[in-house]
Amino acid sequence: MQSTSISLSFLLLVALVDNLQSCLARDTITFNSLLPDDGTTLISSGKRFELGFFSPEDNANTGRYVGIWYYNSSPRTVVWIANRDAPLLHVSGYFAIVEDGNLKLLDGKGASYFHTNLGSSSAVNRTLKLLDS
Repeated sequence: MQSTSISLSFLLLVALVDNLQSCLARDTITFNSLLPDDGTTLISSGKRFELGFFSPEDNANTGRYVGIWYYNSSPRTVVWIANRDAPLLHVSGYFAIVEDGNLKLLDGKGASYFHTNLGSSSAVNRTLKLLDS
């Protein structure tokens, strides 16, 4: 009897954690919500792609990159890398929409490793959304 109640409690806990992760998953960045290098990622609404910081699985000493990979692929299958030629070495960073409305990958000291050139616009009006396509 006791093992049944423990098993049921465990299943409920797993279900709650799974639902909490679904609620916490996001697929957009706005001017007020950056993507830090802390394990946080964006996940497309249909869970096809994931965007975030990563180190290559075969050599973690090459630096940190921002990329898009297939969600839950093992090994990770990366399909796009923002800073392919300029990894962040020994520093953490963040991916954000900056004041001029462009996307930038910056390290903690403010050095830029990648940026878009979309033209100046109000950052308040810009949103990055990771799509399933």
